[in-house]
Amino acid sequence: MAIHQALAIPSLNTASSTVLTRASSSIPPAPSNLPLLTPEQCQQLLAILNNTSPPPSMAHHIGSIKSHLSGNPSTTDPLWILDSGATDHMVCTPAALTHFTPVHGRTVQLPNGSYATVTHVGSIVFSLDLILKNVLCVPTFYFNLISVRQLWLSISLPWGTRLKIAIGAAKGLAFLHGAEKPVIYRDFKTSNVLLDSDFNAKLSDFGLAKMGPEGSNTHVTTRVMGTYGYAAPEYVSTGHLTTTSDIYSFGVVLLELLTGRRAMDKTRPKTEQNLIDWAKPYLTSSRRLRYIMDPRLAGQYSVKGAKEMALLSLQCVSLNPKDRPRMPAIIETLEGLQQLRDMAVTCVEAKIGGFSIELIHRDSQLSPFHNHSATPGDLARNDALRSLARLNQFRPSSKNKIESMVIPNEADYLMKLSIGSPPVEILAIADTGSDLVWLQCKPCLPCYQQDHPLFDPMKSSTYKELSCYSESCQNLSLPIRKCGNTQNECQYYYPYGDGSYTEGVLTTDTITLGSTDGKVTAFPNSVFGCGYNNSGIFSSHESGIVGLGGGSLSLVSQLGAEIEQKFSYCLLPRTINNYASILKFGTNAVISGEGVISTPFQYKYPDHTSYYLTLEGASVGGKKIGNFHKPFTGGNIIIDSGTTLTFLETSFYNDLKAAVIQVIGLEPVPAPQGYDLCYLKTYFSAVPEMTIVLHFNGADLSLKTLNTFRDWEDISCFTMVPTEDKNLFGNWAQMNFLVEYDLASKKVSFAAADCTKYSPSFSTPISLAHTQTLSRFSFIFFALYVSLYNILLY
Repeated sequence: MAIHQALAIPSLNTASSTVLTRASSSIPPAPSNLPLLTPEQCQQLLAILNNTSPPPSMAHHIGSIKSHLSGNPSTTDPLWILDSGATDHMVCTPAALTHFTPVHGRTVQLPNGSYATVTHVGSIVFSLDLILKNVLCVPTFYFNLISVRQLWLSISLPWGTRLKIAIGAAKGLAFLHGAEKPVIYRDFKTSNVLLDSDFNAKLSDFGLAKMGPEGSNTHVTTRVMGTYGYAAPEYVSTGHLTTTSDIYSFGVVLLELLTGRRAMDKTRPKTEQNLIDWAKPYLTSSRRLRYIMDPRLAGQYSVKGAKEMALLSLQCVSLNPKDRPRMPAIIETLEGLQQLRDMAVTCVEAKIGGFSIELIHRDSQLSPFHNHSATPGDLARNDALRSLARLNQFRPSSKNKIESMVIPNEADYLMKLSIGSPPVEILAIADTGSDLVWLQCKPCLPCYQQDHPLFDPMKSSTYKELSCYSESCQNLSLPIRKCGNTQNECQYYYPYGDGSYTEGVLTTDTITLGSTDGKVTAFPNSVFGCGYNNSGIFSSHESGIVGLGGGSLSLVSQLGAEIEQKFSYCLLPRTINNYASILKFGTNAVISGEGVISTPFQYKYPDHTSYYLTLEGASVGGKKIGNFHKPFTGGNIIIDSGTTLTFLETSFYNDLKAAVIQVIGLEPVPAPQGYDLCYLKTYFSAVPEMTIVLHFNGADLSLKTLNTFRDWEDISCFTMVPTEDKNLFGNWAQMNFLVEYDLASKKVSFAAADCTKYSPSFSTPISLAHTQTLSRFSFIFFALYVSLYNILLY
């Protein structure tokens, strides 16, 4: 299938109809030294021809070939047939074959291990001479391959796939140019680069190929043929053809891979129609380069790799052919880019110092979950039950973490964000224990009850479904990823540990975050799940989940370089329930100065979501109680913003509890469900401030009474409890700390703080009436903002 069918770009000299007539009525005589196929090769070739459906114009010649192969040659037609578009008997092959190796019935494997194929009326060549002196050409027919351009029209190719295609195509050209008699392709373009199901590049349509110069000749002089936008300017103006002409065309294709644009596009403004003229001013500056990168990459490309490819393409399209690199050097450069992982994310404003958003506790007066009649005892009991429910999902006896995620509805904090264009505001659970960002979408059956309207993708101009071939879809594990349907869309099934689940399609759209300073920060092409089948223990108040975990599909991982892979929060004490806590991204998230301590985190297979710290011991009242009992293999406790209580292994907890009882010096009272150590509040309030120090790897974190005890009616209870399962460092212990996650350095930092100083100076309760769309003023501002972004990008 030809990749440029949809582009309708005329060739400089299109002669396909003439060629067909010539091939049908006037076949040149076969060369006298034409090599003969072995009987085995004849049988293989005959089998291929018997399984094809040739165009009517070629049926007669195919019958002639079949007669030759079956031992009953025709007396009127020679075996040799001129390749469509070829003007030279000696050039109708992508490369000579030392042996005949049919692949998939209609593809041949080259000596270098790559494959050559041809679509429509072209030719597959079977040759026994590596020097290309003698070739045997046979017509070929339609088969199931797709070109780069055709694929481009249906899906967005990931950065790694684009590199793979460029390298494969470069190796094909290098093979042609490196022959004893170099072959000049003359019509290299994306529509002639075919891909199989594994995205292996295959060069096709060699009808315009020419033998390179011989002896002292520096070039071949021929009439100009090719495709406008790809042909080298010196060839167009003089007819002088060299291998550097192909390199110029290769540079154009590199630009197409970078920008997602066509070499020539008459639908664009006049100054942007020629890709090279438009892109050249941006190619030497990595800062400017991001404005011409294909927006469908959604920032998922190597910044350094894109810069190197841009400079390489600039060299390839140099007006001086002598300055263009040779194919071996090109291959070496491209292969060196495959290992780069410095991913960027296309973001509008985040580089300007970062941004901050509100983080609202579910029991706050600002939350739709707020229950005005709930007593402190009710709140404490609910916190314990939610914490136990989340802990239950981390148990080793649970399903594999990749398949069974933590119950998101049990998380404690909420955040607002907007999806789509125009933006629709939603309220979602913010959870460091989850990755996938998802929300309920129309049409939705069955779905859990939702207080406000579902997100309607049909009303968003920037909404796009991802295919199974997309890099984001491949990041979903196979139990979750559900591909293979006729639409080729990336479907997922995401179960949670309590039996709840979300099922839908992986998509991209613009995610907009409203910063506490009034700015609007837009992130185009953000990946999220559009849930069409959601069921289980979800609340009607929230629309979905925002994953803040370490996986590749979490919000923080997607924002990546634009937030310098950093985020932080400062959680208000729960007694202050009429203000919001703060969640910071980017440079705003960085904490520094005296008192900052840091400890490394790690991921533990198969859990690539949670942040595992290493707890080595603890001290109470200045007295160390001994080492943590579990082996110091690293990563023995999860820091979790969604769990209220802190869970510690029983043996270590018992030592800690005994030390606490000794320091307090009071008689404990029976503890309610979910707690283990409590005191009468009347007496406990008179106890001097007690400090518990948790000794993490490289960081000693001092916790005040605020972080370790909470009031429950007439008692005060310890917020650390024993467990035989996973150890969790809960959010109650993190209150009044700045907590920074640095995903690039893999560390978590702490600094004691008065979080009221970081909370927005004024907050208003979240109303369901306000969770539909942005205000008219905000929307107008956002529209102007996005328009400016588009101007800068295009």
